[in-house]
Amino acid sequence: MSITFAHVGEFAVSKTALKKSRGKRRKITIPMTPMLDAFLTEMRQRPRADGVDTILVNSFGKPWSGDGYAGSFNRIRDAANIVHVDDENTERRKHLHDVRGRFCTMLRSECELTDEQAATIMGVVEGASCRNSAGMC
Repeated sequence: MSITFAHVGEFAVSKTALKKSRGKRRKITIPMTPMLDAFLTEMRQRPRADGVDTILVNSFGKPWSGDGYAGSFNRIRDAANIVHVDDENTERRKHLHDVRGRFCTMLRSECELTDEQAATIMGVVEGASCRNSAGMC
């Protein structure tokens, strides 16, 4: 939730992770696509509290907390009855983390990236694949 407009460049959104994984801070670089550009334009129009530069803000113009964002996601998911149905016709509620898998799938199919390229964009540990880390590619 800590990505700010300062991380947005002409060709990509780039940020170094705050936490370390295997002793390193991972850098993510998301290429600028027409869809991302449109989203960022929309986010720039949102009302913000003084001094707030995060891309995602809540209805009060303040940065989302992780719990607040996940809670809002869950309320919308439940209201829309968004579930995964497996081969045995068992329903499972989708989780916020499932969005990573959809993003990975989009990178590989719509952007025609390799698994390794998608993993780099997502900040996956070096040598691991997007498929294994997101669980859905």
